[in-house]
Amino acid sequence: MVERAAKRSYGKAHAWHKQGINILHLQGTLSEMAAQHGALLRHQIHQGAVPYLGTKNDLLMTHSHLFRNRPRLQAAARKFIRWFIDKPMLSQIPRIYSDEMRAFAKAAHLPVDLCEKSVLQADSLVLLLRYFMGRYLLRQTAGGFPGCTSVVALNNTTKNKKLIHARNMDYPVVGRWDSFPSIFYFDPEGVDRGQRYIGISSAGVHTAGVTGINESGLTLTAHFHCAKAVSPFGVPIQIIGSEVIRKARTIGQAVDIVNDLNRAGTWSLVVSSAKENNAVVIEMIHGRISVREPKDGKLAHTNHFHTPEFQQREIMLSTSVAKDYAERYKRAMDLLTKNEGSVDRGTLAQILADHYDRETQKIRGHGNTISVITTVTSIISEATEGRFWMSNATESPTCLGDYAAFKIDEDFKNYDQQEPELFRWSAEGSGSIRDTVKHGALRHFRRAYIAYHTEYDLAEAAKHSEVAAQTDAEEGHYHLAHGHFRMRLGQVERAFEAFRKAQTCSMSPHMTQVSKLFFAHAYDCLGKRQEALELYRQIRNAVDPQVRREAARCIRRPFKVDRTWNITFDLQFCDCFEYA
Repeated sequence: MVERAAKRSYGKAHAWHKQGINILHLQGTLSEMAAQHGALLRHQIHQGAVPYLGTKNDLLMTHSHLFRNRPRLQAAARKFIRWFIDKPMLSQIPRIYSDEMRAFAKAAHLPVDLCEKSVLQADSLVLLLRYFMGRYLLRQTAGGFPGCTSVVALNNTTKNKKLIHARNMDYPVVGRWDSFPSIFYFDPEGVDRGQRYIGISSAGVHTAGVTGINESGLTLTAHFHCAKAVSPFGVPIQIIGSEVIRKARTIGQAVDIVNDLNRAGTWSLVVSSAKENNAVVIEMIHGRISVREPKDGKLAHTNHFHTPEFQQREIMLSTSVAKDYAERYKRAMDLLTKNEGSVDRGTLAQILADHYDRETQKIRGHGNTISVITTVTSIISEATEGRFWMSNATESPTCLGDYAAFKIDEDFKNYDQQEPELFRWSAEGSGSIRDTVKHGALRHFRRAYIAYHTEYDLAEAAKHSEVAAQTDAEEGHYHLAHGHFRMRLGQVERAFEAFRKAQTCSMSPHMTQVSKLFFAHAYDCLGKRQEALELYRQIRNAVDPQVRREAARCIRRPFKVDRTWNITFDLQFCDCFEYA
């Protein structure tokens, strides 16, 4: 069991557990604060995101089509990644952060290289996909891409005319990240003395560079992109964000810091300033940045570039991924416009928890929605009021939980006797599924997600996806996932029944075609060739070229059940990156 002591101390640092959240007050140099974190949360760290992220890329290889059951090839690939991707990136990290990682690893009783890999993981993954073995890694990379939605409202858009910044962090570490929500108050001293800043993440994720706030009133939220303009001779996003939140006092300084650093991967930072009453999105690729400002007091960002030059370099992972990025952005902007002049904390809580799918025009448990199964951190920053709110939910989507309030300039005097204010926002009149039957079904699907993407347990994934489908029979994605798992288990008749049920559900035009493809596969595996051919012919002119190619291939040659293992199925989108 995780410790739940009222207060624990290590050197100058103290830790509390309030409203389901770890709150750490760290004091000293960067290395000293890292060691304090590692020691105070050691037990949670070993159960959390760092060990998983540190081994994730290796696991993707181990379970991939090319490397499975080939230990020598796996070993050679790991050496390649270490020397030609990880090492060049580590060489670009300033010494103070390298020392910080070593101090954290020692205090947490973890190998240094594991902690290094966890910091590099997201950037390394994009580099692998771009330069090395993307096609083969994608066999298991499904469920491996970060997302995120940020919303900023200011001026006449908000009820009090003040700036407010909210964010969902969508990251594929479900069950590891969301289980240990943590807030780190960094109070630097000595040679690293500077402004105070706050990191909002998970036990072991020792950074304010992904979601952070500083005493100058800047709020920073990082967003993943997948594009071709990458380089191993660049700085990973955690370090870039950390430099910004530690040093910048204005938006202009934040832009300059990002511009002065070579980027490894392709990212965006949404940075808002309470003092300047302004916000920007800093879009970045290796060698270039672009800055986007609010329009009419509204700013939103997900995971696609808005700069035309950068858009040309983006990689379309799948049609579902591309639509998800676009639809979340459009829905966020729609809601800001709809609530113009009255946006407040409650409005943004509803936006983060929104489950309305624009394509089907329905409230869905699982679709192209702002709240998603991989939402592992949710915050609302009211830096103009000197406070921020963090969801106290310990399971994704965290945005469906309540929010606890924290002061940005907390001095921690008499903190043992304090309890953070809790904000129980209302879902009434919103597009949220909070505390509904659909919410219950999504909880079962979350368990299926963990079983499939983290534990590699197909039987468990099939069991929980079936319960989700029974609980929310209108959600086609649950039936598709259940059917896919049954196909992999060789239970074709059960898969056929799941795919048949999916045909009656409302899904996007693209996913309707994917559903027909899977249904046709099941028909083929049951020896019903004519029925399969009829469905293949219906989708051979699909918009998605991968669906077209797979339909054409199956018209020429019947689908066999063993080919299901070559399908790269992603449980967040219930679509594929490779169909067979």
